[in-house]
Amino acid sequence: MHWGRFLVSILASWFLLGQFAMAGEIRTSQITPSTNLSADRGTSLSQINDGIVDPQKYNKNIQYANKKGFISDVQQGVITLKFDKLYDVTGFRLWNDVVVYGEGVKTFKLKFYGKSGQKLVVLDQMLAARAQLDVQEFDFPHKIEGVAKVDLIVTSVFKAYGNFIEIREVEFVGEPSIVSPSINWLIPAIGAAGLLAASLLLRNVMGGKNTPAGSPENLRVRPRPRKPNDEHVVFAQSAFPMSAITPGPPPVAPLGHTMPSGLQTLTGQYAALRPAYKATGRIGFAQEGVPTNDDVSLGTGFLITPRHVMTNQHVWETYKQYLHGDECGGIEFIAERDRDHSDYYEFDGQPPLVLPELDIAIFRLTRGVTDRTPIDRVAVPASDLDTRDVVLVGYPCPFEVDEVTLSAVEPDPIFAVKRLSQGQVFRHSTDTDAPFGIMFKVDALINSGESLQAVCHNASTLPGHSGSPVLCARTGELLGVHFAGSRSLFGEEAANLAMAIEFVASAEAANKGKFA
Repeated sequence: MHWGRFLVSILASWFLLGQFAMAGEIRTSQITPSTNLSADRGTSLSQINDGIVDPQKYNKNIQYANKKGFISDVQQGVITLKFDKLYDVTGFRLWNDVVVYGEGVKTFKLKFYGKSGQKLVVLDQMLAARAQLDVQEFDFPHKIEGVAKVDLIVTSVFKAYGNFIEIREVEFVGEPSIVSPSINWLIPAIGAAGLLAASLLLRNVMGGKNTPAGSPENLRVRPRPRKPNDEHVVFAQSAFPMSAITPGPPPVAPLGHTMPSGLQTLTGQYAALRPAYKATGRIGFAQEGVPTNDDVSLGTGFLITPRHVMTNQHVWETYKQYLHGDECGGIEFIAERDRDHSDYYEFDGQPPLVLPELDIAIFRLTRGVTDRTPIDRVAVPASDLDTRDVVLVGYPCPFEVDEVTLSAVEPDPIFAVKRLSQGQVFRHSTDTDAPFGIMFKVDALINSGESLQAVCHNASTLPGHSGSPVLCARTGELLGVHFAGSRSLFGEEAANLAMAIEFVASAEAANKGKFA
């Protein structure tokens, strides 16, 4: 008759002596990181647990000078994360890439250790982590109990723009382990049984059935919004002053600047740009009222038929959650400063056609555009583009506004409005072979490990210019599609990069029947 009291007393003792807590984040003061790797660029390992939990807030409010995290000039390494007490761990979060230019951890595994240093579990098929400021959550197949420390083992890094281990922040999900002194003699037995069951489960779920990494039976990944991956370069002073090369009227946009403009600007020598200017729009949503800095450009696109828009594939890959489904984004053709007008066409909600081996995506509109002329794509040999004066039409929308960004725009700028940027195609110092152009690695999210042939230009660009048409300043013909840039391309001078129309037209012709 005393069994009830006995059970109650046991439960009470368990509650008083144990450490109950709701499952939640294990971060900041609960984790002490250490490593034998050296930190680079003024960052420190302790900064990978600084409590930044809202990537969108981070994007808007944290400047480059204030960014924290761990960067090491290596491709592999181990970071040990020691907990302040024993935890039962159910998940892991990784904020990848500090400077958001394509470096970062690509694949990794986790080793879990108990209080006495015994190895508990090795998760050696962790799903590849994405680059950029990308929060990813890894849910483990089961709870891992009694964890004292974890080794984060980096097995490879992204190499699109660098070879660095870059981690913005790490965090575990779990709760303190329940340990009662009165039953300590049970812990080894229970732990052994739990470890045996865990080993069998892991072997079955992650290895025994040859389940591919990333399948629902392995690990679930929930990506959150992130920045575009491509780097864009502002040329404060062009290496090719156009006025010294091409006699005639001043540039439509001052070199090193992007200028908000309307059709009224495109007169005289620049009248040939008017049709392509009208056919270029902002990827995103309809303009409401006069544009403000609350408006966002996901990228730039342009008409290639009355029902089809061309832009970068990485615009789709980065923002597909906004460009797919019943209520998806589209293209806004006006979005000019101080103009309270809209000319918006919605995408049909289907995934775009992607041109293989290029950073190109082609979206279909729900209705045809009748008052704007699509831009022709006539192949011009890439070698004929060298020294061509060019104008870009695009919609810059920086995530952060710093001195470099402000140097390219007017005081108190309004972004995400149609802007012109002028420059010239040039041969990069590393381009010493035929054919003309450089081989540039495609973003790992698009076509990992592959390279495409690109030409360099020095028209200033900012985030949001992705997908901008590169137009001949004299004739208005399409010469290429802007997609990326590097402040130190292959360790040499800066360059913005465009896919030459020769390669775009060739890939489009090969897929002609797919977007009629």
